[in-house]
Amino acid sequence: MTPGKPVVEWVPFDYRSVPLPTEDAEVRRVSRPAVFVRVRRHDQNPWVRTLPNVQLDGIVDSGADMSVVPLWELRHIGATFDEGSRRSVYGVAGNLHVYDAKIGLGIKRDRSWLDVGTVDVCAPDTKWSRDPSIAWPFVLGLGGFFDRFDVCISHSRKEFWLGKIGGWA
Repeated sequence: MTPGKPVVEWVPFDYRSVPLPTEDAEVRRVSRPAVFVRVRRHDQNPWVRTLPNVQLDGIVDSGADMSVVPLWELRHIGATFDEGSRRSVYGVAGNLHVYDAKIGLGIKRDRSWLDVGTVDVCAPDTKWSRDPSIAWPFVLGLGGFFDRFDVCISHSRKEFWLGKIGGWA
């Protein structure tokens, strides 16, 4: 430990098999650095189980500028998003129209949930984002995820580690 440097507690995760839709609406599964996440309204107590929440795969993606949550998930949990925040963004999926929102986020680690707190996300207004029958994971990007954790990915070992300054308590 270097004097003056904050202590980072690292937690290991294995890659997960996650759904990845194709252009012809077929869904295939791929192995990716992903965690099981629970999404809730940002004003909900994270430990109350009776309130609406969504549980799904969250792909850890250092190439995504923002964390991306499908629009149907926001609607399912009753989260509000600013209709006036609709804007165009360009990324790997091409040019998309997105809304800005805040959500509460939890990450599953073994048998417990780690509360991340309130995070900023964007929700694309696309067919796959509006339709819960189309499998699409939550994308954990630079904004809303990497700005809260140190991340170390070993693709050859199919493992990754999340580090949190000061520990996970």
